[in-house]
Amino acid sequence: MKNYYKEGEEKFGFLSSELYLLAEKVPSMSRFYRFVERDLSNKKFQSLLDVGFGVGSVIYQLSKSRKFNIYGVDPSKYMVKIANNRFKGNPNVNLAVGSSTYVPFDKKFDIIISSLSMHHWNDKKGSLKYLSKFLAEGGEIDIYEFLLSKGKSLSEHFEYCVAKSHMVSKQQLEQYGEEAGLKAQIKVNGNFIKATYKP
Repeated sequence: MKNYYKEGEEKFGFLSSELYLLAEKVPSMSRFYRFVERDLSNKKFQSLLDVGFGVGSVIYQLSKSRKFNIYGVDPSKYMVKIANNRFKGNPNVNLAVGSSTYVPFDKKFDIIISSLSMHHWNDKKGSLKYLSKFLAEGGEIDIYEFLLSKGKSLSEHFEYCVAKSHMVSKQQLEQYGEEAGLKAQIKVNGNFIKATYKP
């Protein structure tokens, strides 16, 4: 099978993929996924592409409350297998091995999302430019990440020290959009940050 990871990107094998199922239950992760789900529940769309969906945490929860066509790509064949098992019997779900620079679907999407994945991308500018080609008219790319900022409490400070490389700042997200030629709108909610990119 072709390797869709770019040089320098963190690779997820069998064990690390299985651990992500457990990570859903970690309080900070649960809060993060609720933040993403609440934000997306206010949007109107019929088709969604999730880039770097991992074990399918966000799209799985969304699919419980609304009906839409779900597409997703992830460079880990192990993540794809786990997520596909969660969606067994759902004809509206199409998940495949792919990446932020390779989408194997000949389709345009109302919305493209990525949660806790962009910080792994080697070429963020190139990825955003590439993904924007898959947007339907009026569509948008929504990126969700942990905010890069030093927390005030001891536990938040610990998370900052441990996970700093997995966080992004407001300035970084604005810069990625500018470099890709996209309009960026940034929203900060506590320790979480969201960027909406539009052509």
